[in-house]
Amino acid sequence: MVRCFCTGVIFILFSCLVLVAAAPCCFAGAGDLFRLTPETPWHVEADSIVYDKQAGVYAASGNVVITKEGKKITADNIRLDPAGQMLYASGNVVMTAGDDMLTGRHFVMDMDANTGTVYDGTLFISEKHFFISGDTIKKTGDDTYTADRFSLSSCDPDDPDWKITGQDLDLTVEGYGSLHDAALWAGKIPVFYTPYLFFPVKIKRQTGFLPPRLSYSDRKGFQWEQPFYWAISDSSDMTFYSHYMSQRGEKAGFEYRQIFDNESKITVQYDFLNDRKTNNAFGDDYGYEHDSWLRQNSDRYWLRIKQDQSLPGGCTAKLDIDFVSDQDYLIEFEDGYTGFDASDRYFEKNFGRDLDENTNPIRTNSFNIQKTWSQNSLSATFRWNDDVIKRRQDLEDDTVQRLPVVRFKATKQKIADTPLYYELGSEYLYGFTEDSLRGHRADVHPKISLPGRFENFFTFEPSLGFRETFWHIDRYATDTGEKRSLSRGIYDAGLRLSSELYRVFSLDANSGEKLQHSIIPTVKYDYVPRKDQDSYPKFDDSIDIIEAQNKITYSITNIFTLKSFEDLPGNSTDTSQDGQRAGIVKKPVYREVCRLKVSQSYDINEARGDSPEDWKNKKSREPFSPVFIELDARPLPSLKLRAKAHWDQYSDKWTDYDTEVSFSNERGDRFSGGYRYNRNVSESIYGIGTLVLNDDLSLYGQYERNIMEGTDIKKEIGMVYRASCWSVDLSYMSEPDDRTYLIKVNLYGLGEIGTDISAGDIKSTW
Repeated sequence: MVRCFCTGVIFILFSCLVLVAAAPCCFAGAGDLFRLTPETPWHVEADSIVYDKQAGVYAASGNVVITKEGKKITADNIRLDPAGQMLYASGNVVMTAGDDMLTGRHFVMDMDANTGTVYDGTLFISEKHFFISGDTIKKTGDDTYTADRFSLSSCDPDDPDWKITGQDLDLTVEGYGSLHDAALWAGKIPVFYTPYLFFPVKIKRQTGFLPPRLSYSDRKGFQWEQPFYWAISDSSDMTFYSHYMSQRGEKAGFEYRQIFDNESKITVQYDFLNDRKTNNAFGDDYGYEHDSWLRQNSDRYWLRIKQDQSLPGGCTAKLDIDFVSDQDYLIEFEDGYTGFDASDRYFEKNFGRDLDENTNPIRTNSFNIQKTWSQNSLSATFRWNDDVIKRRQDLEDDTVQRLPVVRFKATKQKIADTPLYYELGSEYLYGFTEDSLRGHRADVHPKISLPGRFENFFTFEPSLGFRETFWHIDRYATDTGEKRSLSRGIYDAGLRLSSELYRVFSLDANSGEKLQHSIIPTVKYDYVPRKDQDSYPKFDDSIDIIEAQNKITYSITNIFTLKSFEDLPGNSTDTSQDGQRAGIVKKPVYREVCRLKVSQSYDINEARGDSPEDWKNKKSREPFSPVFIELDARPLPSLKLRAKAHWDQYSDKWTDYDTEVSFSNERGDRFSGGYRYNRNVSESIYGIGTLVLNDDLSLYGQYERNIMEGTDIKKEIGMVYRASCWSVDLSYMSEPDDRTYLIKVNLYGLGEIGTDISAGDIKSTW
């Protein structure tokens, strides 16, 4: 049954045989089997060894074993010509080099020319787990090979689940190859044939098709996603994507990647679709409920670019582009090779910067140049916030654009030989909206502090800062006589007190394992005077309005740290009286097993009342903030607990909390789940996990439910079956607006075409 199922799946998925380009890696590995140094002597063992002095040839027979340079050849009969550097072997010939193996009926090797021929041979390359068979396999040069009646598979060659066959294989490593009568077989059934195949031959990375995705969904119909990989050079590559949807049309796209040096790289991703379906006002099923706007465009696209670039003088630049056609696109295409989730994970992993949430209609585009010294930094950022809905609906756009923002920061540093420290934050902004505000703003905020310690009891740090802000406005929304130039000065003061108490507990006297419990109480006071700021321009950030503060914040943090020891090999082989190896090195290993922080603030302004009217009206005041609790625990290396919550003492209820538990083990089982709650706003539960039943079968799934509304957000269940040389992934996913059925097949080896470039090192990602 498994064979029949695999046959059908391969017939559907693999419509092109360019994947045979994976074979050159195996032939390149064969070069190590043939490559021997003529000057190195052979070591020969056999039941009988005869030397023909006149011909200068050794003849060995019966259980012949010869070794040289880590390679071994066994055969029934072997003739060795040292002068002519020729070796002839016949009868059950087996040549091994490491885990690679070459077997055949008859074998000829020219060690001087580094060539050879094997008849009725099978080559096994362990790195790819590939078997290559042929009536005649020849190495005709340093990088050239030929083979008759060629067969390739990563399955057991006696009864392969899949294989590729052909005639007259001719290839040159780092060049090109050709094959006649090429066919792809599923078991004993041929599923594809081409009379001639021409393909590039690259060892590190290869141009060719990557494994496709096959699925069906209610919104998109039957789907076929087929990537094609192009290895342009050692430092650049490109993947083209074709995404066929029976109900929506053909979505096409590409991804371009290039690495310039260790600190400079770029990735460009773009896809587009002429959608057959739009979201009109007649109750169709092609809209989403996250906003009230209709998506009436059929021209749909998404461009995203991220680049890191090193510049002269130690400067660095970062570019982020995120431009999408409509507010539904990133929700509609969340999954798949070119979906939002895949792009978001890729950029976070490779650039350390993710994308805005796919439900956010305002997309961030920015260009940043920065220079960093040991204690100071200077940066200039050009930031454009693209409001997709307002652009698409042709509405007045009041989104504030910042072109540019220039910042200079000085971290806390000592002032000459004094006990004082200073730090500085400063910023220049030119901001504008499409039809209203346009102007300049400069902000300077120096701060001086005096850190100290009272004996060994506690540390303290008073600070005093002054912030001066200047505006010059070129244009207001309406000309009402507002001042064009304005300024604001405001000071701030603070005091921080902190201490640390700890105790060490011995857990195991023999191993030296210990647990340290640290308690860190902290009290912080912040003061900013109240100031009327209604007349100042608003560029929609924290500098426009400096909120008054007269607040005490107190917290207590508990930290539990486990100290254990890892034995490292010593230099001596002697043993001590207790049987331990002398000179053994015990390396201490520290692991934070739990961190618990509880904090709260007391607002003195709130306690006093905002104005005399508040006292007169006896306004109910709540000066205490909700109690904040944060837990991060790892009682075991495989178990993690995380929780954040706020408790409101006035209502005696939780205002919000976010809890999560994660588990993983060496077998591959993984689970994470959590519960989120925000009073009167949202309440949900989620879980995602993988269960490894055995070496062949794994189950996975995820579930998320909106408890407040009583609806399921996402449900997915799937299984992965792994045979010896192929695997299949089946899954079903249900969302409020769609249901998707997915099938993905991977033939081991053929899917292993490298698609990752990193600072000159090319590696496989499959």
